[in-house]
Amino acid sequence: SDSIVAFNLTATGLTPTPVISLTGDSILAAQGSIKASPNGNYLAFGSSNLSPTPGLIQFMQFNNLTGQVDDVISLSTPNMNFAYGVEFSDNSQVLYAAGAGTNGSAITQYDVSIFDSATIVNSEYVVTNQLGIGQMQLGPDLKVYIASPGLNDYLHRINSPNSIGTSCGFELNAVFLNGRTANMGLPPFISSFFNTGLSADGFCFTDST
Repeated sequence: SDSIVAFNLTATGLTPTPVISLTGDSILAAQGSIKASPNGNYLAFGSSNLSPTPGLIQFMQFNNLTGQVDDVISLSTPNMNFAYGVEFSDNSQVLYAAGAGTNGSAITQYDVSIFDSATIVNSEYVVTNQLGIGQMQLGPDLKVYIASPGLNDYLHRINSPNSIGTSCGFELNAVFLNGRTANMGLPPFISSFFNTGLSADGFCFTDST
């Protein structure tokens, strides 16, 4: 199918009738990831087998008011035979993808601050070819965590995901799981959950909050 299906969920419940958008690329895979950007304006999809082009990553504009996908940019990279994990930076301007290629696994980075196909394709940067395939997840510390296959006892991390190129700060084996292991998956969170804060007023300088 080439359909993206969106259901409207509000405080009063779920609207049973979906909004259906057609991407133009038939999604055949049983594995992959779909993520929404923290600002809610974009979707990204990576899959282990997209027709007609393996390794395709789809980057889409999403209309929060209508639930419609308004435009789709398809990214095919020679650094991957297939994509699996995808994630946005917390400012929603950088997209990461993890997958496997002919020269091993890779994590790639794209500058998506301008919604233009040629600009995004030309911005591709290979963060690492030491690992890939696994899921990626933005954490509450606004760093991106990465799982890798093989019952690994570490998670890997992108320390400055808003930064372009080498300054994104990829760190191999960043978090020791202390006897636990991770394979390809991580618990998915809606990244905008982390865009929250706490404010207080009406206090004197020495008052506790």
